[in-house]
Amino acid sequence: MARLIRSITKKISEISRAERHRMFELLDEYYYGVTKLTFNRDFDEKDAVMLVLDSKTQKIVGFSTFMILDVEADGRIVKGFFSGDTIMDKEYRNSTALGVEIGKNFREALDRYPQHLLYWTLISKGCRTYRLLPLFFHDFYPRYNTETPRNIRMIIDALGRKKYPEYYNPVSGLIEFPDDIETEILKAGPEETTDRRLRDPHIRFFIEQNPGYVRGYELVCVAKISFINFTPIFTRMMRS
Repeated sequence: MARLIRSITKKISEISRAERHRMFELLDEYYYGVTKLTFNRDFDEKDAVMLVLDSKTQKIVGFSTFMILDVEADGRIVKGFFSGDTIMDKEYRNSTALGVEIGKNFREALDRYPQHLLYWTLISKGCRTYRLLPLFFHDFYPRYNTETPRNIRMIIDALGRKKYPEYYNPVSGLIEFPDDIETEILKAGPEETTDRRLRDPHIRFFIEQNPGYVRGYELVCVAKISFINFTPIFTRMMRS
């Protein structure tokens, strides 16, 4: 039976203690190394959070935090729509609700910043997160079948340094945490790296580009937020 779910975006200041606790529980279920201290610190710096809820129980079954970052790259101011902690309960992953909510917030950002270059900034520590990029966008970087253009590399570097000045490595394009820093590590199930999944060139590229994902390393990725760059699938989500 299909699960009925809905999505909503709230400012961080609007989140109740119970909602915050539920999001911590959800993240802790799928990641090692989650602590309330780091969760609250990362959560409080964000602008808003997209929530996915079971329509019957009103229980939070997924969420994604985000904030807007300003950086200068190649002589221009770039707005980075930075996605932070993002997770969906495995029982609800066939839903498009999170994609619908992301699309809604992209449209609002385009209306709010019409004079700026706007890029989705996704730091990927798992194959499932990285796989959102080809689902939503025609062009995104880095990817397996093309070199990252110089101007895009400058944007990636500027965003990586802005958000993680101590840990961003411009050579690898990764957020590389030292061993003495506790970080969140995905509890990857056996389905993550099956032969079938590795035949997907996007997943294979992610693992080759970020072999340190098993230690919590994150690949900094960007995609230009523009209607012409949205895939037909994502466009349909945005219209639903």
